Amino acid sequence: MTLTSMLDAPQSPLRRFLVQELPDVRRLRAAFRAALPPDAPGAGAVAPGTVLRRSLVGTAVDHRLRCAMRAQVPRGRAAERGAEVSADVLGTDSAAGRAVAEAVSRTLEELRHAALHHRLDDRTRPVVREAAVEERLARLCLAAAIAEEAFRCPDPSVATLVRSAHPGFGLEDLLHLASEDEVRDVVRVAAAADRGLAALRAHAAPQQVVLAPTFEGSEDVGGADGDWIAGGRLIDVKTTIHPGKLPLVDVYQLCGYALLDYHDAHRVTHLGWYCARPGAAVVWDTQAFFALLGARRPLPELRELTAHLLRGDRRPRPQAPSPPPDTARGNPATPATAQAPAPPATGTRPVMLSWQEPDPHHAGQLLCGQALVHDSTTRPADTTRLYTRTEILDRWGTAGTHINPPDERLAAWVGRFDLTTKDAMLRTIGSLRSMAGTVGDVHGWGEWSLPVFEDACARLFRWWTWRLEQLDAAGRAEIDVQVRALDRWCRVIYDDREMEGARD
Repeated sequence: MTLTSMLDAPQSPLRRFLVQELPDVRRLRAAFRAALPPDAPGAGAVAPGTVLRRSLVGTAVDHRLRCAMRAQVPRGRAAERGAEVSADVLGTDSAAGRAVAEAVSRTLEELRHAALHHRLDDRTRPVVREAAVEERLARLCLAAAIAEEAFRCPDPSVATLVRSAHPGFGLEDLLHLASEDEVRDVVRVAAAADRGLAALRAHAAPQQVVLAPTFEGSEDVGGADGDWIAGGRLIDVKTTIHPGKLPLVDVYQLCGYALLDYHDAHRVTHLGWYCARPGAAVVWDTQAFFALLGARRPLPELRELTAHLLRGDRRPRPQAPSPPPDTARGNPATPATAQAPAPPATGTRPVMLSWQEPDPHHAGQLLCGQALVHDSTTRPADTTRLYTRTEILDRWGTAGTHINPPDERLAAWVGRFDLTTKDAMLRTIGSLRSMAGTVGDVHGWGEWSLPVFEDACARLFRWWTWRLEQLDAAGRAEIDVQVRALDRWCRVIYDDREMEGARD
């Protein structure tokens, strides 16, 4: 399994290990958002009507920024593999396969030449070059990203590079597979690097930058590589249009890179993110970074445990660590220069409780779910009983508690909804899915807060009715698939045990 797939799976051993050892993701998020420039939350917006393949643009921006740090293109390896995969799909001996391989090779060669010719990593010059040069660089980076997409796509036959291939396919055909909107967006995001990368470029000369670094433990997680290390600063690049969001997987991915460097071969001293759209670098020294996450073990010990976990070493694990001498809990550390606040002297003992209460909108039916109590130290929780939401809030307050929406399964959905048509049911599911995607996470720092989402769902429950017997077998099967998919999706978003790192 790759590092990303391990982190995406809540029950994977690595994910569970990180949740246990580095549980305070919420605190790191707060420090991250506090460190962004005041205008950053809206900085990722794109012009109305703009259509972007965001993952493609993100990869292209990554290519362009790496050139600004060091004028070489090591990530061409993935693009070259994409050309090989595409040629295999098209037929290695076919004219279209050979044309695609040649076009990708010429793209990477021109990108390498441009990086050196224009001295893109020259610290005495700004990152951005004249408009014509930047447009050509954007097209080259997007073309490399399109080739890389073919390598990473689960089904290469549907990749853009394969679908666009023909015997006369050439360099210019590949360069124009990206839309004008995408070219302009890459140029615009690269322009923000003049300000955003200034400190990192000043800190590390080109020869002190390692692009696409791999780690001693990379092969233990499918060959993971980072974005770049600049003078001991391990940086992950974010191109999201919502700079203030920091998904749990992104946090643990950066942690993973640091932990996979089992014997500190890269001498990493700082960790952080470069938010490409607002042009903002948020960096902490390693001690501050892991302290914000609530680590109670030193980094070398965490690395040793990670190696034991991934390599199947069954030697006894060290005893649980004692709290560090400095037990004062201060405000979240400011990036790079501020001293990290120490973890609390006594653990707050987060606990997950089950709750159940009558549904006020449907007589005779029950609502049920889970609630995460962040601090059960002063008021112990009885995990053997069912609470109501009111009891939980009265006992532990709103500040220290997050209550999940009802944890429904298919049978409960069938009992609650009474929709008259299949189309209405599917529209309802589409609305729920759309709203869930807007929430971002359960703490309400996106456009929707959790109470707003719950209220919207409650209105939908009242608006629609349906009866299974009015649907044919195909309709029932389709609803079954859709509801089960939505249920899994919502559990991922609203599973506070995983989001907040509560221990069993």
